[in-house]
Amino acid sequence: MVIIPALVIFTLVARQVVVVNEQLNLLDKAKYTVTFLESLGQLSEINFSQPSSQNSVRQEQLIAQLTASAERIVTHSDNHSIKEQISLYDEVVTAVLDSEDLETMNENIQWQVELYQELLLTIEKTASNKLQSTIDGHLKALFQLNWMVFWAVQEAWLTEQLVTSTAQDEELLLIMRADIRALIQNQQLFVERFVIVNASESQVSLLLAAFTNEAFAKTAEYREQILNDQTSLNLSKDEISQGSAALKERLSLFKGVALKIANQITTEADQKAAEFERDRLVLFSAISIIILLILAAGISLARRVNTKLSMVLEYIEQDQHEGQPLTERITGRDEFTRFATEVERLMEERCQQRQ
Repeated sequence: MVIIPALVIFTLVARQVVVVNEQLNLLDKAKYTVTFLESLGQLSEINFSQPSSQNSVRQEQLIAQLTASAERIVTHSDNHSIKEQISLYDEVVTAVLDSEDLETMNENIQWQVELYQELLLTIEKTASNKLQSTIDGHLKALFQLNWMVFWAVQEAWLTEQLVTSTAQDEELLLIMRADIRALIQNQQLFVERFVIVNASESQVSLLLAAFTNEAFAKTAEYREQILNDQTSLNLSKDEISQGSAALKERLSLFKGVALKIANQITTEADQKAAEFERDRLVLFSAISIIILLILAAGISLARRVNTKLSMVLEYIEQDQHEGQPLTERITGRDEFTRFATEVERLMEERCQQRQ
């Protein structure tokens, strides 16, 4: 009587705990996804920065962070695959840094773009729609912003190489201009998609606040100048310096929006995790109390059954039924009272038959 209800309750609780634990794991995975994207973005910028002896050390640290984060994001079966992708990306970053000339570097960067896309898509596939809707929406927006930041970094680097290059290879310069145009188009398309499809009102406000900065207008003007074969050759040092500063500021604004959304994800994930932990504690406490009450009631019922059965057996074993009748010793309106009445009646009939 006691074990079956307790088992039923325990089964229901176990199922609820599994659901809570699954949500906690998803929230944990969301936070590691943010860490992965941050590390990937920083790693991608290394080969666009000035050569430094610290680059290799920082590169090793970021690869370690990427690997550790990826292990907490992907399933066990995909673990080996993601590690191979990270290893390849590490190689291409090194290849870009070690490029001997601009043409080789540009080719290696194209290879990097392909691997970056594979890495980002692999991680993006693991972003679960089982998460709380706002956090899931923040993650989707963050993925798109990471693309925009990556393209903005690449555009700034290509632009700098284009205006400072002393190479006379017209074909290479045409390729670089075409690459810049493609990057600009990609960013415009993703901005439109970001605003229309995924972004919440607060995220749209963040992006609009960034777009109203004069750096975007200066960047647009600078783009027109460098993509024009005639004006790009006549740019002064001040114009190049101001244009480069505008591109860097624009990139910084994109990063600022991405950082705020990443902080939103982390904060909301922590809040939700705390709520789930609290719910789990309340659930355990409530169920523990219920099970204890059931056990106490079961023990009390067992003692009553044992006591009354002992009274009945003692009454049956007596040859002479003198003294207090059984029905006075076992009182109430339950089945035991009816049973005691029936036993007492049968024993009286047996005594009468003996007489």
